[in-house]
Amino acid sequence: MKYKKKPDVVEAIHWDGGNLQEVMAFVGAVNRDKIRSYYHAEDLEYEITLNTHEGWETVDVGDWIVKDGQGEFYPCKPWVFEKQYEPVEG
Repeated sequence: MKYKKKPDVVEAIHWDGGNLQEVMAFVGAVNRDKIRSYYHAEDLEYEITLNTHEGWETVDVGDWIVKDGQGEFYPCKPWVFEKQYEPVEG
C-alpha cells in the first residue's frame, strides 16, 4: 500500500543569525523551556537550541524553525523546508 504526506499548514521563521529577537518572539520563549541562546564572543555569533520532542537540538544559521499543528517546534534544514513547504496565501 502507498501513502502520501497529508498537506499540513505550519508556521515557520528563518534563523539568519541576526534575528534572535524575532525568533525568540516566534517561539514565545519567556521562560526558556523551549529555546536557549548562547553568545559566542570569539565568533560574535549567537547559537540557539530548541527543546523538541527528541530533546535539545541545535538550530544552525540558515535553518528554519517550524511550529507544527500540535504546537511543537523543530529545526528544519533549508533544502528540506523548500522541498516540503510552500507559502500559503492569507
